[in-house]
Amino acid sequence: MPAGIHSPSRPNTSQLVPFWRARLAERGLSPATIEHFAITPRGDGWQYPVHPALDATRWKAFDSTATPKYLWLPHKPDAVRFYNVDGTLRDAVALVGGILWLASGEPDVWALWEGGVRNTTCLFDGETRRMPPWFAPELTRLGVRVLHLAPDRDRAGMRFVIQVSRAVSHTPIRVITHHLPFPPRSKGDVGRLLVNVGAARLRTTLEGLPAYEAVFEPIPPDERPTVVQRPLPHLFPNRDDLYEAWCVEVVEPAAVRAWGISPPDARGFSKNFRCPFHDDRHPSAGWSYETHGIHCFACGYHDAREVAEQLGLPSWESYRAGQGAE
Repeated sequence: MPAGIHSPSRPNTSQLVPFWRARLAERGLSPATIEHFAITPRGDGWQYPVHPALDATRWKAFDSTATPKYLWLPHKPDAVRFYNVDGTLRDAVALVGGILWLASGEPDVWALWEGGVRNTTCLFDGETRRMPPWFAPELTRLGVRVLHLAPDRDRAGMRFVIQVSRAVSHTPIRVITHHLPFPPRSKGDVGRLLVNVGAARLRTTLEGLPAYEAVFEPIPPDERPTVVQRPLPHLFPNRDDLYEAWCVEVVEPAAVRAWGISPPDARGFSKNFRCPFHDDRHPSAGWSYETHGIHCFACGYHDAREVAEQLGLPSWESYRAGQGAE
């Protein structure tokens, strides 16, 4: 048995099989999804293939805090690119006009698949700090025109948006970021969203989240990299005019008053101020008058929903209900 994979302390195989399936069921995964990804038990984790042309498989620990959390069996192949268990990723992208969901890891791919999103994949280094040189060319080869991200709610998730946006900044590929409805630094992810809303509602829930086009803007090397996120009202024509009104009429004025936010510069950003979402001793946050939220270099992005909650303002849901919207 490979190093790092320990034999589970369960009495016999008859108990092992329901145990590993039960752990996947806790994640909201059905037997059909388990079968599609060919997930099987091995020691204290799951083993699964990654591509029909590769003999190597991946192993993930049941416990997400375990070390190691992932392993390659027997070792990482040189030719590995994206997670593509049945080799049909290019066809799935073409079927929806060049749209690809880039997940944070294999479990999020499983969750998206369970929710009916078939045009999805991930890298094998999770929310990597450095994008591989083949990333943008491979997306182009797959026919990707629009890349959707729903990053984990932590620093790594925000950093991932920056890295992806930078990697495709020289291409026509658009990057659209969806902000998951979890508190900052909570590590909330697509898998948790699946558990919360169920497979039948996962896709529509994702489509209903505030979404922004992430555009990487080069800046001097002595400054921090940044991503400007532009609202995309055309994605949700039935609700975004109202959402924009709530941001502009309710949230933004209150935030400006409460935190002494300056007027926008030419890029639509305020001067830096101390972030109210962490113990910020040096001003590290800026207010975006385009996205109506806080971009903090220390703890990530905080959208209007989080700002409203922080300030005790009427929520988006209550405002929408008060306007007679469904």
